[in-house]
This record gives sequence, C-alpha cells and structure tokens, in this order.
Amino acid sequence: MAKCIGLLLALAALALDGAAGSHEQEVVCYLASWSVYRSGAGKFNIEDVDPTLCTTLIYAFAGLDERTFAMKPIDPRYDVRERALERAVGLRAQNPRLKVVVAVGGWTEGSTKYSQMAGNSTSRRAFIDSAVLFIHKYKLDGLDLDWEYPATRGGSPADKENYVVLVKELRQEFSKHGWSLTAAVAADRGIVGVAYNIPDLAQHLDYMHIASYDYHGKWDGRTGHNAPLYPRDDESAEDKMRNVEQTVKLYLDAGAPPEKLVLGLGLFGRSYLLQDPASNGLDAPTLPSAFAGPYTKEDGFLGYNEVRCDRVW
Repeated sequence: MAKCIGLLLALAALALDGAAGSHEQEVVCYLASWSVYRSGAGKFNIEDVDPTLCTTLIYAFAGLDERTFAMKPIDPRYDVRERALERAVGLRAQNPRLKVVVAVGGWTEGSTKYSQMAGNSTSRRAFIDSAVLFIHKYKLDGLDLDWEYPATRGGSPADKENYVVLVKELRQEFSKHGWSLTAAVAADRGIVGVAYNIPDLAQHLDYMHIASYDYHGKWDGRTGHNAPLYPRDDESAEDKMRNVEQTVKLYLDAGAPPEKLVLGLGLFGRSYLLQDPASNGLDAPTLPSAFAGPYTKEDGFLGYNEVRCDRVW
C-alpha cells in the first residue's frame, strides 16, 4: 500500500480549496505535450487539462537549434499546425489568474548545445532574441529553463557561471515585457554542486522548480522509493542524503530564498523486476530491466494511471 500513499496525498493537495485561484501559493503544472500520442486511456490532450488547479501551466517542451541557437518547436505538427500552443494559452479563459509559459530543454534535448549557446555572448543573444519572438508569437507569459544539466552530459565546467550570465541577460530582456523567468533544477546533490550557483541564479529567477523525484529507480540495482520525504534509519550515509528533506535543505543552505523554491511532485512511479521474488522489500536486488506500463511504455516507469493501488505490500 505504501507505493500509493504519495499519489493519494498529491491528489488531495491539488484538491484543497477547489481551485488555484482561492489561495496565494504558486501551483505549477507541467504539461507533457507528447502524452497526446499515447493510446487509449493514456492519451492526454490540451483540453484534458483542468486549468483551475494551476497558477502556472508550463508547456513542455520547446527545443534549441544546434546551429543557430534559436528556440524552436520540437513537434511542429502538434505544437503549431494543430495549434497545441495556442490552445494551451486559450486555457486562460477558464482561469484568469493562469500564466502559460513554455519550457525549453528537457532530458532528450541533452546538454551539449545548451552549453555551447551559454558560453558565447553572440549565441546567447541569438537565443534570447529568438525566445522573445517565440513568446510574442504564441502570446505566452514567460519561459521555463529546463537545461538538463549544466556542466554534465557533455557540458563544460564553465557552464556553472555561464548559466548565471544567461539567466541575468534573459532577466534584463524579460523585465521589459513583464514576463516570468523560471528554471527546473536537479535534486541530485552531485549535479547541484557542479551545475548551479544557487544564490546568483535565484537573484534573477522568479522561481526554481526542484525536480524532487527519481531518487531511486532500476538504475540502482535495488528497490527504493521514487521520492522519499525523509531518510530511513537503515540506509547508508550516502542514501540518507537522497530524499526531499535533504534536497530542500541543500538549496536553503546554499542561499536560495524559500519563497523562490517550488517543490516538484512526480505523479508517477518507478517499477522493478526482482532478482528473487522472495526478497521483495526495500533494497531488494533487482534486474537491470524492469517493466513498462500499457500507456507510457517506458521501461521502469509507470504513469499515475498505471500505478495499481489494489495490493497491500
């Protein structure tokens, strides 16, 4: 039953007060645009979004041209020709408080071309100018940076400071238009240390969206919670640092203003295949592969509508 508790708490939290407009807190909803291609009950379209649950809706993702360093739609057919971006912006009609922004980047975009763009004033200018045109064209409210991750995955050690320069220059331009500027940031302590100058980034960002999930998965070779809130007494010293409490503490201790942190909540689970079915608790040995859900079809991943809560573990 434990694997269902986080999902139920998340849904309950979203339901509090009925709508985002009834309180002053920031509720950020990421819309995975590619979910429209899932089959059957897994398909999720723009019109399936309840915009009253959110204060900010983030359309994920736009991409970066590796030659011109201009922002571009990743899926022109759906994003543009089928007017998905335009329809997302149209959700404001149901919630006047709603901001609709676009996220640029994501895991599949990689890090190398973002590192190249941020490391040169000319390419940064090309990106910023293209972002301004993109936001104007689609009548958006701002930009969410999802560079995963500076100084890693083919990036450069200089990314840590170049990212600050990029964010500062974006802020200078966006302030002219009253647009929001946010960033998704990692939970992994090893990434945070090399990727982010947290105080300087926080100075120029409206919010930092902490991706506080994926602490454990099939890559560990053993079972573990996707997003544990606190450490367990029986964990190693290293694993005691891999939880939501320690991530938030890391950012606060590094100088992030509490009011600029938004805690990410992943409404999904991680799946495992056990080496020995008789050994099925936490830290149980697992196989390199796991299993996929019928809709998301990703090995080791289960969407919220694929997680079964009808078994007691």
